[in-house]
Amino acid sequence: MDILNTRLYECATATIPGIAITSPEEDEVIRRACDFALRKCPNLARDKGNSRRVYVWHQSTGFRRYGLFEKDNEGRKVSVDHLSEDDKRELDCLPLNLDAIETDDYDEIFEFIKGYDPQTEGQGAIFVLCDWHNYIGNNPRDPGALDQQKVLLMETAKTGTPKTVIMLNPQQWNIPVELEQIIRVVDLPLPDKEDRMSKVTYYLDAFRGNPVHAEKYAKAASMTDEEVEQIADACAGLTLFQMENILLMSLASTDTFDKEFILAEKREMLKNQGIELIEPRYGFDDVGGLEPVKEWARRYRNRFSQAAFEYGFRRFPRGMFMTGVPGCGKSLVSTVLCKEWGLNGIRIKANDLKGSLVGESEQKTANIIKMAEANAPCIMVVDEAEKMFASTDASRDGGASQGVLSLFLTFMQESEKGVFVVFTLNNMSVLPRELVDRFEGRFFFDLPSEEEREAIFKIHVDRFNRNADDYDLKTFVKNTDGFNGRGIEAAVSEAFGAAFADEGREPTNNDFVAAFEVIGPAVDQKTIEILREEAKAKSLMTANRGAASAKEADSQTMDFSRI
Repeated sequence: MDILNTRLYECATATIPGIAITSPEEDEVIRRACDFALRKCPNLARDKGNSRRVYVWHQSTGFRRYGLFEKDNEGRKVSVDHLSEDDKRELDCLPLNLDAIETDDYDEIFEFIKGYDPQTEGQGAIFVLCDWHNYIGNNPRDPGALDQQKVLLMETAKTGTPKTVIMLNPQQWNIPVELEQIIRVVDLPLPDKEDRMSKVTYYLDAFRGNPVHAEKYAKAASMTDEEVEQIADACAGLTLFQMENILLMSLASTDTFDKEFILAEKREMLKNQGIELIEPRYGFDDVGGLEPVKEWARRYRNRFSQAAFEYGFRRFPRGMFMTGVPGCGKSLVSTVLCKEWGLNGIRIKANDLKGSLVGESEQKTANIIKMAEANAPCIMVVDEAEKMFASTDASRDGGASQGVLSLFLTFMQESEKGVFVVFTLNNMSVLPRELVDRFEGRFFFDLPSEEEREAIFKIHVDRFNRNADDYDLKTFVKNTDGFNGRGIEAAVSEAFGAAFADEGREPTNNDFVAAFEVIGPAVDQKTIEILREEAKAKSLMTANRGAASAKEADSQTMDFSRI
């Protein structure tokens, strides 16, 4: 959260009185505010060598003064009055006393902030207003609130009083235009690797300094730097609060920080947010056909490495989108890329980004982008991506599609974190041209050719630990004209299933022929022809040789000039 320290310093120095922070990390923001008040404020000219007080407002408790605490020789917590620049300790942040100024009334809140006199008190102050998005602007219960906020902040800015107001919101801010000029909006990212390692180290140091804990959590206390880094990587994409909970759960269950336990809990936690962690099981050797897309992927395999940077590349590849006939390998390729490139992967469904409330779709999208950047370098797969942009008419969806589009355009153009975006689409006609241009790879997946169908048969028969050459593959290929890859997989499973149900015998060629009749082609020819024409009109690269015609397939070549 160095960005928070930077923005606090900028605003305090420039006499900008208000900071609107987007972050679910309430406790961490309060701790950082206290740390800044003790460590940085004494160096500011208008604070005259004094630290600042920190007051935190919650609707339930009103204002309470907070500070940092350390343990004395007897293990008691004592408050800290000053921190030097060289002191790198992360101290506990707690209320200094149980007394609170209980109020949720606008007039009293503003009166407390306005009435605080740094000269009389001998210190400036930082006021942290938690969940202030519920109050900012014209609240129906208090129509004068907006004007009061404007007057308060303007007066503070003009007088140069050493007071700063931090407004916290777990979601994105919608600052009224009247306050835009006097409030600095800060969108805090999820914890980076350094933050996560610091959190793990904080616990380990606590174990090592306590004889009881050192014995109970001996395995954790003896972790190497490499193991600490692995745990930090496993926690990527979590807030510090979420990370802390998972680490403590791991301790309770395993007496150490167990990577597999942490990943399993993280997977469940993210699932509730509509995010799937990709577990790549297959590489390109497990995929039949699709040679053009394999060739393209191999060219980009090492572009996220230090070697690529040293070679001269100054930006990461942005992404690829895949459209075409359903069941021909789009989702499979998105998973295979994670294994082939050695990158983490997350998968979301476009429908999970849609919300019924105003601004909800944009907020969900922003959160997903944050999550992906925290896991970078990584691959972010969006299934059925066209559903995010199905409507560009603001009157129909409240501007949600346009808002999501704007977020993705900015993200893919400006992000330098190393997030490779993969879109799978059934209908690319709704994908805006300005977004299409952001993708290096643009592929059309056709039905597999005869050669590709044979390769697919071999792979799926092999997964049953049988030799595919023992069967009449040439006949199988002829009988599956019009089948997609998913249909071939289903037919193989059907043939083995029929044989197993018949006293567990070995499947015969007749079992496969019967399975082809049961499964049948999944996509009608008319739909396929429409998709092919659209791909041709968009000048998409072919992911496979296709089944349109052998002559046409042989003439299709990779055109790398467009990537």
